[in-house]
Amino acid sequence: MKSLLPLLLCIAGAFTSQAQLSQTVMTFDGDFIITTIAGEDVSENEISLTIDNRKRSINGTTGCNNYMTDFANKGTILQFSYIASTKRACPHDDIEQLYYDNLSEVTSFLKSGDTITLYRDSEALIEGISKKSLVDNDK
Repeated sequence: MKSLLPLLLCIAGAFTSQAQLSQTVMTFDGDFIITTIAGEDVSENEISLTIDNRKRSINGTTGCNNYMTDFANKGTILQFSYIASTKRACPHDDIEQLYYDNLSEVTSFLKSGDTITLYRDSEALIEGISKKSLVDNDK
C-alpha cells in the first residue's frame, strides 16, 4: 500500500495541473504588427493592430489609413462592429482592402506566445506578432 501512495500523489498532481491549464483565460489584448493576411505575407506593409480589452476597442493603421472598431467577445469568440477608417489614397489599396475584408470575417482568436491568429471558424485569416517581441529582439 505504501508503494501506491507516491503513484497516486503523482496522478493527482497531473490532474490538478491539467485543470489549472484549462482554466487559463486568454485575454484579447495587445499591440501587434500584422504579418499574414489570407496566407499572403504582408509584413512589409506595416499594418498594426492595437486591442484594448478594457475599452472593447481596436485601432491601428494599414500603413496608410487609420482604422477603428469595437468588439464583443466571450472567451475566444469575437464579434466586431462596423470598421471605420480614414480615406486617404494609398499605394497598396489592394492589401488594405484585403485586410478589412478579412478582419470583418473574424469569429475567434488564439494567442500563443508573441503571436495572435484571427480565425473565421477554423480558417486562419490574419496573423500578427507582438510589437513588444519585435522591440525586444532589436536589443
